[in-house]
Amino acid sequence: MAGGVQVFISHTSDMAGYPDRNVSFVRAAIDAVNRARHVPVDMAYFAARDGQPARYCHEQVLACSVYVAVVGFRYGSIVPDTSMSYTELEFQAATEAGLPRLVFLLNERPDLPAGLVDADRSRIDRFRARLGDAGLILRNFSTVDRLEFEVFHALTELNPPSSGGPARDTLPARQAVFVGRDRELEQITAAVTDATVTSGVVAIHAIDGMPGIGKTALAVRAAHLLTATFPDRRLFVDLHGYTPGHEPTDPADALADLLRADGLDPRQLPDGLQARSALWRDRMNGKSTLLVLDNARSTAQVRPLLPGTSNALVLITSRARLADLPEATHLNLQLLCPADAAAMFLRLVPRAEAEPEAVAELVEVCGFLPLAIAITASRFATRPTWTMADLLAKLYGTGGRVLTVKGEEATVRAAFDLSYRHLPPERQRFFRLLCLHPGIDIDDCAAAALTNTTLDGAIEHLDRLYGDHLLDEPAPGRYRMHDLVRTFGCTLASTIDPPPVRDEAVARLLDYYQHTAGRADRLIARYTRSATTTVVAPAAAPQLTGWDSAAGWLRVERANLLACLHHTTARDQHHRVVGLTAGLTNLLRSEGPWTTAVDLHQHAINHAAQVGDRLSQANALHDLGAVRRLIGDYPGAENVLSQALDLHRALDNHLGQANTLIDLGAIRALTGDNLGAENALIQALHLHRALDNHLGQANTLHRLGVVRWLIGDYPGADDLLNQALDLHRALNNQLGQAHVLHELGAVRRLAGDYPGANDLLGQALGLHRALDHRHGQANTLHELGVVRRSIGDHPNAEKLLHQALDLHRAFDNRLGQAHVLQDLGIVRRLTRDYPSAEKLLHQALDLHRTLNNRLGQAYTRTQLAVVRYLTGDHAAAEDLLQQALTTLRKVRAPDDEAEALNHLGTLRRLTGHPDQAHALHQEALTISHHHGHRIEEARAHEGIGRAATDLGNMASAVSHLRQALRLYLALGIPEATQVTVDLATLDPATEVAGNRNP
Repeated sequence: MAGGVQVFISHTSDMAGYPDRNVSFVRAAIDAVNRARHVPVDMAYFAARDGQPARYCHEQVLACSVYVAVVGFRYGSIVPDTSMSYTELEFQAATEAGLPRLVFLLNERPDLPAGLVDADRSRIDRFRARLGDAGLILRNFSTVDRLEFEVFHALTELNPPSSGGPARDTLPARQAVFVGRDRELEQITAAVTDATVTSGVVAIHAIDGMPGIGKTALAVRAAHLLTATFPDRRLFVDLHGYTPGHEPTDPADALADLLRADGLDPRQLPDGLQARSALWRDRMNGKSTLLVLDNARSTAQVRPLLPGTSNALVLITSRARLADLPEATHLNLQLLCPADAAAMFLRLVPRAEAEPEAVAELVEVCGFLPLAIAITASRFATRPTWTMADLLAKLYGTGGRVLTVKGEEATVRAAFDLSYRHLPPERQRFFRLLCLHPGIDIDDCAAAALTNTTLDGAIEHLDRLYGDHLLDEPAPGRYRMHDLVRTFGCTLASTIDPPPVRDEAVARLLDYYQHTAGRADRLIARYTRSATTTVVAPAAAPQLTGWDSAAGWLRVERANLLACLHHTTARDQHHRVVGLTAGLTNLLRSEGPWTTAVDLHQHAINHAAQVGDRLSQANALHDLGAVRRLIGDYPGAENVLSQALDLHRALDNHLGQANTLIDLGAIRALTGDNLGAENALIQALHLHRALDNHLGQANTLHRLGVVRWLIGDYPGADDLLNQALDLHRALNNQLGQAHVLHELGAVRRLAGDYPGANDLLGQALGLHRALDHRHGQANTLHELGVVRRSIGDHPNAEKLLHQALDLHRAFDNRLGQAHVLQDLGIVRRLTRDYPSAEKLLHQALDLHRTLNNRLGQAYTRTQLAVVRYLTGDHAAAEDLLQQALTTLRKVRAPDDEAEALNHLGTLRRLTGHPDQAHALHQEALTISHHHGHRIEEARAHEGIGRAATDLGNMASAVSHLRQALRLYLALGIPEATQVTVDLATLDPATEVAGNRNP
């Protein structure tokens, strides 16, 4: 419960007393929140608080992560000094805070007691109508049981995050019954105590033993006992070393899970085992870490996961003795001694205390194996009419007397068989089919599809199997099996259920995942696209209503979707491979890893070609091109996008053509072909308008706005981007809004509107953070850093740029890294740290060369030239600026061209050629004034003024310096100070005028 989120429960007082104070609607909601492993906050605790109740009410709501309202037919008490009830004020506070809002409405019926209904229903009816129109998760109820059911499952579907930050504790819950193992626990805890007192280097303990011996239980018990010693991280990872039907977890994938648990965004994962292992060790450095690596297969699987910090405890469980891990202390678990085995059974079933001899016989039949004892005790506990003699008779009926001779598999099978045989026939079938799931865990909707059961039936079966200890529930509403249980169930299924029955069950599951993933993908997609492979809609599916719920479902189901994809790929189920990959497209595009996405899309292309599905092949080629762009492979991206466009044209698919042209336009803009980019995007816009596709129009206008910005047409860019923003707002597309707001902020910065830029970028960053979109956060932090640099706030500029760089490096966005590095180089140059500036700029230039980004190379050469002439290397500076100008003129980048001309003018003046400097600054002035690039316009005036001074034309010098000053002051940037001083020297009469913003 400590790891759960706080759930605010809003209700009127009558809901807490009906139908009975001990069994009320509010009590049902609280029980559901507790069952979901969250923390209920009941407004009754503070409704009567003195002071400022409205403010206090707001504070209590804002302290929670989820809002739950239980609403009947009473409006409730009015908050003092307002005209609003507590319940409506709480709803308003939750709405303003952006909390997930779950509302449960009592059904109207004629037999409701008078105390539950306002005499004048006008206000409550308005409030209920407001709730109904707010786009919330709404459920209805009539009974206490139904309300508890609805609240629990709404919370389970919502799956709210516990903190939004690193997961400090992912240990399984402490077991209620744990008996024996005193020596092993003492050995582990003593080693920790001794190490922390001395060197601080704690231990690695490898716990091995037969299946069902209690290895995981011991590791988890020890971890909970040592919680206080490791306050920073307590993490649990199942390595699936012996999970039936699954390959052992690749250590690189396990590291991905650990890094995500430590707060790393999935898109930030580096590729390769070595890089991930290094990042894991680096992130754990200095943290007190307790790590449980459960169900390990080998030392090779474990070693890359070891933290390497001086204050860590690692507990490893494995059926194999990891003898080639010499740094570990090895603990081999044996069967429980008879006394501990009997004590365990009695702790689970206290009513057997009167029959100690029968208990002793029973645990011997179970082979003193903890798992067999637990399952047998569970069966006995649910049969209150059975005696121990009845239980023993049942076990002997399975051949129990010879179990200890046959070994652990027979012992465990006998225990499973006892539980299985007492399931109703329909639940036996449900259990067998559940074991066929290719993935690791399952929820009620997937279980209903797999077993061809109603949702309510699946929920009941899962709950009962959990109660029978045939399933675990590691997270609310998500179930998984012990490896031995899965093996047992799969064996039963292969014996009892014919192959067609098993195949149909898995096919239904794959249909469910393909359909739901496709639906979720469409909700987070940046494009609409033509449907390809279709499958039958499942009878039960999760409620996916927008970006948050769709992305959340895809993140939770990622491992299962990949497992199903592996299953279908191995069986050459071509259409399913294509469909499941398409369902992961936008999650992989948004969150990566992008190298994995490249492989999956290439497989999808091949499978689509195998069956002649040209539309799916074209879509997969488009998806591959989009990801290749993200990893910086621009030639590869343009190649596959061109193939996609040819296929869409051959199919006369206008929507596919339009979408592909957008990404082709983006590639051409990135490689400096602005004219080609604009042509592609204009074609896309015409197609989307003909299709009346507003989302496609918004995306195309966005990209066209970026191209207009790149060629220096800021008013045109601003107009196109605002058109895109209006369309995204009409579509309620928050991610689209965030991207466009970022671009608008960049355009405003270039036009010299720094307050406006800061405001727009702040809005973009807020949206990206609300959507947990780290790629967008990185880009926006970078742009905000440039704004801070432009107004002379170098410390905050560097801070923001480093935040952006860390994000770009984490998900290997080389283009993003290059841009941030060049701007960090400029900050270092402005603070006169020239060696550091040159180093950073060379790093940026190397990345731009790798990416074949001509515009980036040219801009970086301009900045390197400034460092060179400031450090006296005028020849090198001249050469770099000439190279930059040649490229900038070819790619039509007038804002960067004006900046390079101004720097070249400064260099010519410093080398004694004021006449040439004057001409270069005049050329920069013409370009910057035409395109509205005010900062370069100001610098051009300043350059002309200084060249005129050197040429002896004081009237011209004063005139241009005054114009430069006016622009600098309007922009609010520090260059105004030096120009004011210089003007005062040239013409003392202008000093006051200069300060009056001439």
